[in-house]
Formats: sequence, C-alpha cells, structure tokens
Amino acid sequence: MASLTKRIVAGIFGILYLTFGVTETLSGLVPGIAEQTAAFMIPADIMGGLVLCVVAAVYLAALYRFGTGAGSGQAYLYVAMALSVIFGTVALLSLVAQGTDLLVFGEEPWSPIALLVPMVWLAILPAAGISVWKSRFPGHMAGE
Repeated sequence: MASLTKRIVAGIFGILYLTFGVTETLSGLVPGIAEQTAAFMIPADIMGGLVLCVVAAVYLAALYRFGTGAGSGQAYLYVAMALSVIFGTVALLSLVAQGTDLLVFGEEPWSPIALLVPMVWLAILPAAGISVWKSRFPGHMAGE
C-alpha cells in the first residue's frame, strides 16, 4: 500500500503540471490569453506546455496506480519526479545560456525573473522528494 504522502504528491503535482501545461499551451495558441498569463510568469510556449502536460500525465498515472493498488504507482511517481527534475534542469540551463548570450553580446536587458518558467520552479520539490526517497529508488521500484 502506498503511503498517503506519495499519493498527495502525485495528485498535487499532477494537477499543477496539468494546469500550467494547459495554460501555457492555450496562451501560445490564443494571443489574448498571452498578455494575461505573462503577469503570472507563464510564457506563451506551446511546446513547453505540452511537455508539462506529459509530465502531468505520468503523475496522474501514478495517482491512478496508487488508487487501484496495481503496485507500480511508486515507479510512475519516481519517473514523473525524474522527468520534472530533468526538464527543470534543461529549462534552467536555457535560462543560463540566454543570460550568458545577453552578457556577451549585450543587446537587450536580461531579467532572470521573467525567464523563470514554471518548468524550473515546479522541479524544486520533486528534486527534494527524490533526495528524501532515494533509498527506495534502486531496488523498490515496483512496490512498497
């Protein structure tokens, strides 16, 4: 049986990733929404939104597996957390690359706060979760 904490993590992050993914995708498709979401640091990025939706699907699959007692919910949760950290790291490296480009060529002002997309800050807690649950990572992927 999965711990309540892991169910809550899977549910909350599934909903968060899905919400931000759909919002990013819609703001990329509908120009009027892009101006409204920019105030909340949500970019108009169709591909980034789709990536967030894929990660949300894995989190929600973990929640479903926990609910049905299929035994593989923990593996889905670990994969979702790993995807969160991987995509968050890639987005963070993109942020650093853009900052370096602007420092070297200096054509326009750089605001790191404006470039911190949800993919970066949504990866912080899953990274902490991986570090806390790392003892279960290698040999206990299929169950409790």
